[in-house]
Amino acid sequence: MYVTDGAQDLVRDPVGGIMLAVSDLSSGKVLGFADEDSLRDYSIGREDNLRLADNMLDWLSITIPSGTRDVAVTGLSVSPTDIYQGWIVNASVTAANLGDAPCHFSVSLYYDDNLAATEYVYLQPNETLNLNFLWVTIFVPASHNYTIKAEASIVPGETNPANNELVDGTVNVRIIGDANGDGRVDIFDCILASNAFGASSSEPEYQVFCDVNQDGLIDIFDMIQFAIHFGEEY
Repeated sequence: MYVTDGAQDLVRDPVGGIMLAVSDLSSGKVLGFADEDSLRDYSIGREDNLRLADNMLDWLSITIPSGTRDVAVTGLSVSPTDIYQGWIVNASVTAANLGDAPCHFSVSLYYDDNLAATEYVYLQPNETLNLNFLWVTIFVPASHNYTIKAEASIVPGETNPANNELVDGTVNVRIIGDANGDGRVDIFDCILASNAFGASSSEPEYQVFCDVNQDGLIDIFDMIQFAIHFGEEY
């Protein structure tokens, strides 16, 4: 039975038994399960274990292909960088295989030390891939500047782990209704919203932080949000 990094393989013997192994080579984890006869007999005996051991020895004895392994994050851009809690942040990440051996690895987006999203990729030598992440901030605490970074997992035999991580500034998450960004929702924010009332995104009076629901129009639904959050502060 041959199982690749991060994959799983299912082997079924002629009489209906099932052998399953799952690997995570980057952290050295192996999970094996066997039933030589049938999953329905609710027992695992000597023959089951011998078959599982034989398959796993075949798998673990496979020689990892030779070559230099160097995966990296070479690009990261984030937009917008100033938002209300609940808005969505778009992150564009460029992953690269700078080595001369093909690699499976994961690419993760973080805000501070918190995981926002992960993608799994397979790249040939000298291949790059652009990944698009969506960070939904509905449960992210407001009134904070979060450092944004992208990180590629370290692959077996990694030669240059220093380039696996890239930081791209911060994203400020405001409490809803803090249109002027002073840390509180008060009469001054309401005045801004009142002055922009009725404006659409194509008009000069439009203010992005008065359009709380981001529908391109500052209307009564936005005013309701200012009323709900009135008096909140950092």
